[in-house]
Amino acid sequence: MIIKILFTLILSVFIFKSCGLPGPTETKVSFPSIESVTSALASGASSNGYTSLYILNLNGYSHDNQKYFQRTITSYNSDEKSSEISLPNGNWYFYGVVLHYSKPEASDNYLLNSAKCIYQNTNLEGINKDITLEIKETSCKDLMQSSNTEIPNITFHMGHAKGPDNSIKLSFLNTELYDVKTKGDLKIISKVPTPYISDAGNSTTCFHVPNSHDPSKYYKYPYSLYAKKMLLPVAMHIQGYLDTDCEITNYNSNNVIFNEWLKKDFDYSETSISFIQQIQHPASPSITTRIYWTPPRLMKGSRCYDDFNCESFNCSMEGQCVD
Repeated sequence: MIIKILFTLILSVFIFKSCGLPGPTETKVSFPSIESVTSALASGASSNGYTSLYILNLNGYSHDNQKYFQRTITSYNSDEKSSEISLPNGNWYFYGVVLHYSKPEASDNYLLNSAKCIYQNTNLEGINKDITLEIKETSCKDLMQSSNTEIPNITFHMGHAKGPDNSIKLSFLNTELYDVKTKGDLKIISKVPTPYISDAGNSTTCFHVPNSHDPSKYYKYPYSLYAKKMLLPVAMHIQGYLDTDCEITNYNSNNVIFNEWLKKDFDYSETSISFIQQIQHPASPSITTRIYWTPPRLMKGSRCYDDFNCESFNCSMEGQCVD
């Protein structure tokens, strides 16, 4: 089944060409409303007594311009229901995921109903143009340049080098247009915490980081994104917490992470996490990629939750790392 989401490209300045002047160098792109997504995925609608959460995560990248952005539209926040951005003309890739969760009305636990890839390659030329972005069963295969039609699983665990964070929140982003060449900070407009997925069906936006690999709790994302042998960038935000319930914030573990393409080629000392091991695409979507989550332990005087939070392995009764 092919679902078409329309991107309307609006010409900001059209008079230049008619006057013999240089044409516009940018195209204004208007993004679809979340209603477009919910109607498109209506066949997987929630049953009575359940409410739905739809998340449309869209990334845009132009190798011609070395520009990147991300937009995340949800059914929970009216401020995110529509947005637009002016993009420099050139060849652009639009890609990401559409996630549909449901939950009982009196509960905070989510159940994933469906997860689909989105992918489109097009040229922006500064003239009126409609881009038809297709969500279909083979989009993941096209996006990852593999035989996989399903979105692979990604999970986090502490491994042998247990870090200070006992839980995390992973968020998709709304960002400003980012210049990949500058190596600067990614300017975030807003963050959208995303529920993890549990085989038991009781997931929330707070992911308890286990000591060892637990394949029953994971996220879904097509992290190996290829276009003509070029790995497409993706950025996410991860906030670490010292406790298991995402209540005690670890302010030293507040990071934007990029997939390996950006992390390898550029030094993001202020925005990337150096302790995440290299992410590699699994041979099968049934194999969960493990990411070791081991940020540095906290120094003396820092707020702590247990001994493992501290570099000294000593958290006082007052909740402070001591010698």
